[in-house]
Amino acid sequence: MEYVKKGIEKKSVFHSCSGKHAGMLAMAMKEGFDANTYLSPENPVQQRILELIADFADINKEGIEIAIDGCGAPVHAMPISNMAKAYMKLANPSRLEEKHAAAARKIVMAMTGYPEMIAGTRGFDSALMRGTRGKLAAKVGSDGVYCVGAVRKDIGIAVKIEDGNMRILSSVVMETLKQLELISYEELAELKHFHIRDIKNSQGDKIGEIRPIFRLIGK
Repeated sequence: MEYVKKGIEKKSVFHSCSGKHAGMLAMAMKEGFDANTYLSPENPVQQRILELIADFADINKEGIEIAIDGCGAPVHAMPISNMAKAYMKLANPSRLEEKHAAAARKIVMAMTGYPEMIAGTRGFDSALMRGTRGKLAAKVGSDGVYCVGAVRKDIGIAVKIEDGNMRILSSVVMETLKQLELISYEELAELKHFHIRDIKNSQGDKIGEIRPIFRLIGK
């Protein structure tokens, strides 16, 4: 609304993925790659990203399916077990080569130290990392995907809601963290509105709730 009031024109730089694109362009410029085709899956920028993702996720890059994201960048599909491994390594970079481990530590420190830069001031990602005070590195994906890395615990979590329902996602993530004992009672209470979620009508009256009832296998 502030942009509208000030007459600032809508631009792609305001897109939520603009930071990712800036990083890709910076790599292209630094390494002398073709910046005009930086979004092409064949561009060396995207090939390096693919190799890093494969390394983090413990999967051959040939086993990763490539599609195009809503922002125009290549996006990578893999089993959720590999997504979980990637976030486990991100949060516990001792398993990585040192040149990658140093970068992973910086990323996790930035995510947990400035969580509002991940999902704004009211988003679930920001609230979860702020509420758990550096214990978790978390990020939502599109269509019901969510990944969490537990710092210094060698645990990675990947959630996929099969039909892509985003409304129930935070409840599933919170219940998973609760059952794995990765979140304290006090933290759970602070974030309870993301765990048990009220459903209200247009009058503001509660007409139902979202409540997880699953049990993790082995728990």
